[in-house]
Amino acid sequence: MLIWSLIVLGAVLVSLGLYAYKVRFAKGESKNTIPFLLRSIAFLIFVIVLAELDISRTVTLAKKPLVRVFFDNSVSASYHRAVSAESLLGGYQEIASSLKDAADRSGSDALVELYTFGSEVRQIEHDDLSLALSESTTRMDDLLEKSGSTPSDTFLESIVLVTDGQYTAGDDPRHLGADIAFPVHTIGIGELKPMVDVRIEKVNVPAVGIQGDMVKAEIDVVSIGTEGERIHVTLSREKELLGTKVLALEGDGSLQTVRFQFELTRPGTLPYSIHATSVKDEVNIANNRSSFNITTLKDRFIVALISGAPSANTGFLKRVMEREPKLLVSHYIRLQNRWQSSIASFWRTNYDLIILDNLPTSSISEKWILDLKKKVEREKASLLFVAGPNVLNERAGMFFDVLGLQVAATNLRVGERYALQFRPAASVLANLRFLAEQSPAANEDLMLPPVTPLLSVEPGVPGVDVLAFLQGPSQIPLVLAGEIRRPTGTLQRRATFTSPDLWELYFRSINTGASESVVDFWQRILGWLVRITGEQTAYFSFNKNKFHQGEQIVVEGSHLTRVRTKEGLPSLQLRLLTTEGESRSYPLSYDRASALWKTTFFAGRGGKYSYEIIELSLPDLPLQAGNFIVEESQIELNRVFLNRPLLQDLSDRTGGTFLQWDSRDRVVDLVAFEKEFFLFKQTIQLSHWWPLLLAGFVLLAGEWVIRRMTGLQ
Repeated sequence: MLIWSLIVLGAVLVSLGLYAYKVRFAKGESKNTIPFLLRSIAFLIFVIVLAELDISRTVTLAKKPLVRVFFDNSVSASYHRAVSAESLLGGYQEIASSLKDAADRSGSDALVELYTFGSEVRQIEHDDLSLALSESTTRMDDLLEKSGSTPSDTFLESIVLVTDGQYTAGDDPRHLGADIAFPVHTIGIGELKPMVDVRIEKVNVPAVGIQGDMVKAEIDVVSIGTEGERIHVTLSREKELLGTKVLALEGDGSLQTVRFQFELTRPGTLPYSIHATSVKDEVNIANNRSSFNITTLKDRFIVALISGAPSANTGFLKRVMEREPKLLVSHYIRLQNRWQSSIASFWRTNYDLIILDNLPTSSISEKWILDLKKKVEREKASLLFVAGPNVLNERAGMFFDVLGLQVAATNLRVGERYALQFRPAASVLANLRFLAEQSPAANEDLMLPPVTPLLSVEPGVPGVDVLAFLQGPSQIPLVLAGEIRRPTGTLQRRATFTSPDLWELYFRSINTGASESVVDFWQRILGWLVRITGEQTAYFSFNKNKFHQGEQIVVEGSHLTRVRTKEGLPSLQLRLLTTEGESRSYPLSYDRASALWKTTFFAGRGGKYSYEIIELSLPDLPLQAGNFIVEESQIELNRVFLNRPLLQDLSDRTGGTFLQWDSRDRVVDLVAFEKEFFLFKQTIQLSHWWPLLLAGFVLLAGEWVIRRMTGLQ
């Protein structure tokens, strides 16, 4: 009805146009003719637009067939017993070559596109199928969702999916099968029986302990593909067998915990190993072993206190040492021509610390002093020198080299007292800052009495620094400490107090409240000298020494020399470094219940990593350093078998075919490389057709211009 109305309207407009043209031409008004015709045509165009007419036509288009082939590049694909990595890549090449040859022979300009998939889908350039088979996860829904889009001159004939059917990320691809309009042919890799594997998943042991302590070790064992078999899990320290447990495997990826308890018998950092026996047909036996270290600290430290003559300093030193139950002190006192406690015992015993109190004096021969010096240099003992009222300066100089000191050019005024001042932590050597940070000067309200100097010395070797000094005409070093490297390469700890008034720092500051701070400071000095906390100040351990991509890494440990202050705990951080130079940091948080610092993160890509435990206030001095290894994804290796039900169901839902790996050459017969002709109806809606609208506006504009030029209204 509408079309007939438009036809009638068009006929009326044409008739009116002809009539108007005839009348105006007869009157000699031909100049009005062109504007009239332009307006009439424009009016007709706008009428057509308002009518919303459609023009339809049928078009035939030939499209080229497109086949997309997806090859599994995940770790699990290369671990099947029946298909090695080399034969798998060779099979990939056979499938790709046969499909491309068939496409070339078809004469239909067919296309074959090759892709790999794992954690993401990548197109293979230049048919390079030298794959690494190293993807840490497998997504299959992703590739099916992205496969539908094709160029306008092609159509997706089918997809060929070559995989073991194991997906470790994304949605179940079977749910997508009903929405796929093209066949998905699947080629299954591997065998139906799951891979057999037993592995040490986690070792939970303390990083540090005290000699004589009983330690508990928990070992988590995961078993896959085997059930009911019995294995032995053994724990060894060096070559010593500490225990064996029998474990009945439950299979199916179950986790079972084996517990051991043993005694820390010898001090030092000792290696321990865990071994789980292998089972029949086990694919990977390297993960049946794990190792860890435990640092055993001494429960007793032997100290020799040698007093050249009784003095008030002796009582203070003994008071400090009585606070530390781990110190076993032997006191040797020189009384006129004899020693109280046989000095022969001193020469026969190896000590952790030798304290020279008010020594050397005139009553002790130079030969005896030289013998003492040789003993100190020969053994690993630390040395503390505390000046006393009976010390002879010239003989004290015999110990300067083993203390790491040299004579300083300072004019001392005999008997005059000077104010004591501790150096700020930021200005001393990094490895001594924890001593300086917790010195009596940390509390500015505590007033310490002035003392008189005796020795004029200063650091003589690298590694020795001044912790406190007397403020005289110049700075007079009072407390010096540091580590001296001996010719053998070992580090020996040394400390020196250059005033005979050590006792006064305590007794004359009782009323001011500073006495306890002085005792704490010297207790810390003695603990550092005997290495109560061990050779290092931090002991952190990982839950194991090798990890897999995506696996959680747990780090925990102790910062033993750090004493908690009122301001709170220090800020510790784990700094991770890769071989490529990349750096990443993870903060460690303090767990008060276990008194441990802890952090967790997930293993990234495979490779060797180094790490450092640092304190943010001392970033240039790592508390502990080490390395660990990240291997290929364990998540992938948990399921190494052919998931035929998934692949069969996916092919059935989409009208495709499932093939076993041995029948992969049949895939060429399943693909039809023929062009298809598509008929589609093309419709043009005149109301939205821009050329028609543009013509209407041009005609109106042209009419207006002509009227203006001819002077018409």
